[in-house]
Parts: sequence; structure tokens; C-alpha cells
Amino acid sequence: MSDRLDPLRRALRAAAHPLAGCSLQAWPDKGLAHDHVRLIGSGWLARIPKQSQMGLAADRNLAYQRACFERAAVGGHAPVLLGCCHLQPICRAGHCWWQKSRGVRPACRAT
Repeated sequence: MSDRLDPLRRALRAAAHPLAGCSLQAWPDKGLAHDHVRLIGSGWLARIPKQSQMGLAADRNLAYQRACFERAAVGGHAPVLLGCCHLQPICRAGHCWWQKSRGVRPACRAT
């Protein structure tokens, strides 16, 4: 995952993003679609696509995911989209984007 952290760190610095100085913490890799990286101390979470499960080009995949999160957030059951880091050579998966972290996972109730 460190190979994913370095491009994210460089992209944040190149964009002079206010969170460029945050330490990055990779969350355990559990899937094929994207990685999650916590920007420690900020309450922000980077969601870094690994691939498009629908076979979309990187820019179209970003636009699709952005639209999905903007629509889902209205209901209060999805993380709030705070911004996007558009495609750039530093971050080839490029479209690193940030969502507000909600804290802990919900506990499953026994039935």
C-alpha cells in the first residue's frame, strides 16, 4: 500500500492542499475496487480507485463515483464528498478523492 501512499502524498503537496502535511494511514485492503487512506487528525478519508468495475476510463469513473456519492449523501447514509483530486501524472490512479470519515463501523445487532 505504500506505493499508493507516496503518489497521494505527492499529489496533495503539488496541489498545495491544506491537508498535505497530514500523516497518511492505509486501512486494511479488503477489496478490488478502491483503497482507503486516513488523513490522520483531519477527519478526512481518501478513497483511491484501483479500477473501474464498469470498465470506465479513469476520468469517467471519477465522475460516476462523484455523482453516486453526491446523490447518496443527501439521505445521510453515505459519507459526505468533500472534494476531488482530478487526474494528474503524479497520481496515476489519479482521481484520489476525499470523504468525511464518520468514525466507527456500525455494530451488527444479533437477531
